[in-house]
Amino acid sequence: MYEFVYKNELVINETVVHPFVEDGDYWADDMTLGEMPIHEGMTFVFHYDFGDDWRFQCQVESIVKEEGKYKEPKVIEKKGRAPKQYYY
Repeated sequence: MYEFVYKNELVINETVVHPFVEDGDYWADDMTLGEMPIHEGMTFVFHYDFGDDWRFQCQVESIVKEEGKYKEPKVIEKKGRAPKQYYY
């Protein structure tokens, strides 16, 4: 399971959560990342695998529209190594 946590225009935390998570403001199966109310320069947390509790601080560098649609999101920089997952 996962969630995205960001601050809205009133600086209040909002969450977009996996469909099986009970508490959240929005469900991920109802919107794409490009439909989230994001803007250039904002940061948000991607909380992944609640059991292992992986949290990634993300920053929106730019938003590029192509013919009225958003391009696919891509990682432009990372620090450290990705964690090994699911050792079994």
